[in-house]
Amino acid sequence: MLTRFKHREEGFTLIELVVALVLIGIIFPTFFSLAGMASVKAAKFLRSQQAQYLAESKMEEIIGFKRLNWDWYKTISKFEKTEFLEDDYTRSVKIEKIKNWGKAQIEGWQVTVTVSHPALDEDVTLTIRFSKYYEIKE
Repeated sequence: MLTRFKHREEGFTLIELVVALVLIGIIFPTFFSLAGMASVKAAKFLRSQQAQYLAESKMEEIIGFKRLNWDWYKTISKFEKTEFLEDDYTRSVKIEKIKNWGKAQIEGWQVTVTVSHPALDEDVTLTIRFSKYYEIKE
């Protein structure tokens, strides 16, 4: 009696190879595209955090100046300037005098610190108002 044994050769068939290549051609570009988008978003988030830090540090410097100097309102304008910082950040401070502010019609100053970067969609802006006697945060 003759018995026939089917013997399979090792390796892939042509159809299996084509299917594998098609799957690899779809999966790899999708994966790298998602990884690229995640990298861009992470970089923007870090830039945004750095801009926030730069704005807050300048605002704290100005608040500290006010707290340490009883006649701060005479020289507060020295902080009004635009600085070009490392890594393409730009920080500007604007100081506006407010006359007849609020119901009490007092004299005040509004300080605005703005930090921008070309990679950010929006600038980071902090604003505070001072009078000679107290401060109001916005």
